[in-house]
Amino acid sequence: MSDSDRRNVLLAQHKRIATLGSMVRAAAGAVLSADDPVPVGHLESLERSIAMLAAAMEAHLDNEEAFLRPLLWNMGAWGRYRFDILRAEHVQQRAILSALRSEECGIEPYRRARKAASVAEEILRDMAVEERDLFATVFREDPASTAVGR
Repeated sequence: MSDSDRRNVLLAQHKRIATLGSMVRAAAGAVLSADDPVPVGHLESLERSIAMLAAAMEAHLDNEEAFLRPLLWNMGAWGRYRFDILRAEHVQQRAILSALRSEECGIEPYRRARKAASVAEEILRDMAVEERDLFATVFREDPASTAVGR
């Protein structure tokens, strides 16, 4: 697979994750605007949207690590350091998403909704930074040509 193909796969995944992040934020908004007790349908929608985001993120994080590791490692000490940072960010994202998607996570619905919306926003910010800074360096592309419209 060429570097261009790798970049395109990652950007397509970013676009899909951005869509799923919007779904999480919408579901979270429905929970947060509901009276207590929160309607079961709202909770189920939040659960489904978190599960879909988590599944897409898991596949994306795996691809990102597989695609970027050899490229970053070929850049010397900085690249290896940058890959370690990327992996640490991914460990944190996986842990948070795992905790949020657990059906019996024990997190009060309003708090879970706030956290889910916050995580979705953070993921969007992280992807924008990756596209602007990391992809531009690794794939040697103009950052404006790689940005995914959100």
